[in-house]
Amino acid sequence: MHMVILFLLQLLPTAEGGVRTKSFVFLWDSGYKYNWQKAQECCRSIGQELITTRDDIENEKFNHDKGQGWNGLHRENSASKWEWSGRDEEAKFFDWEDGDPVDGKDCAFKNPHEHGQRSDLCDCLHSFKCHKEMLVLVKEKKTWEEALMHCRALEAKDPNKPFTPYQNYKYDLATLITEDDQEFARETTQSATTDEVWTGMRCLAGYWLWVGGEEVMYENINRFPSRGFCGTLPTTGNDSYEIRPCNEKRNFFCYRKSEEQELSETSCAPKPHTGSGA
Repeated sequence: MHMVILFLLQLLPTAEGGVRTKSFVFLWDSGYKYNWQKAQECCRSIGQELITTRDDIENEKFNHDKGQGWNGLHRENSASKWEWSGRDEEAKFFDWEDGDPVDGKDCAFKNPHEHGQRSDLCDCLHSFKCHKEMLVLVKEKKTWEEALMHCRALEAKDPNKPFTPYQNYKYDLATLITEDDQEFARETTQSATTDEVWTGMRCLAGYWLWVGGEEVMYENINRFPSRGFCGTLPTTGNDSYEIRPCNEKRNFFCYRKSEEQELSETSCAPKPHTGSGA
């Protein structure tokens, strides 16, 4: 298994760093309106997803930014659980207006002058908001290698080609190169269900490496650990990282590799619509 992981690392391009959420692309007051599926396709054409609000903090930020239109919340039918667009993540946080959700209305949107969200028919037309989450905390307990495979299987870079652990993936275990990366990751660990979270750090052949291939430069890391140890980020305390046996099971960070593209450069450039709806 160690030779396999080393081979995986050797195939990877250098990571770019910078795990804080990217800026939003917001289409709203110019008359651009799509149904939910088309809005999702449009966001994905620029490497983003429909907006996700998983807690009060994210919801307040969305409201503060005058958020309106479709978000990523949807379900298959009235008997199904609500999920977020992107990784089919079951929704745990809801901020419905009174009377919602309504049976038969399986996609969520927000009116511009309401605090909460409403359900609507997914074929209705609304504006929408996209975002890109670079760092994702996965609250499942897996070994380091299982976590690596989980991240890489989240989404194919080219959906028309098969996914493999060696290529054609958008997510990887997180590489935290800068101090800002580490600070933001530490903030994100506060909602973890384990006391430490796997990162993309692993010791191979006596060297600490990130899955992106970069050498780990932190001075307080044991430079000569035993084989089979990987790096975690604690949820409390001041330690930068801890080293743990790779076969222990923990929550973990997945990182979305950067892909910069303007909306106007895609085939999803919106066409004006003058109908009603947020």
